Amino acid sequence: KLVAMGDVTGTVSLLELCESLAVPQTNERKAIDLMFEREMKQEKNLEARERELRRQRALETDKSTREAQDKKDAKDEKMEALLRKVDADFLAMIKEAEDDESKAAESSSMDAGGQ
Repeated sequence: KLVAMGDVTGTVSLLELCESLAVPQTNERKAIDLMFEREMKQEKNLEARERELRRQRALETDKSTREAQDKKDAKDEKMEALLRKVDADFLAMIKEAEDDESKAAESSSMDAGGQ
């Protein structure tokens, strides 16, 4: 049996095959079929594993995003609480100052009225 082979450069070679390469051996077809079947199973398993890894990465990314959002929300809540406290303290200081002014005004009017 002769086999012709060519390459990119245009060189053609003619080879003569020995009998063992030209004639199929017993069970050769079955062995090749089993080999292809194993390879297909392995490919399917690798694809399934890749899908699982992608799914896990997506879940981890979602979890990280949620955690970051929760931290941001907690920080925002703390800031709001701090602002409410500062606002309340400020309003209390203003009320105290107004009360002091009204007491001072009352005592000066009493001093002026009593003399």
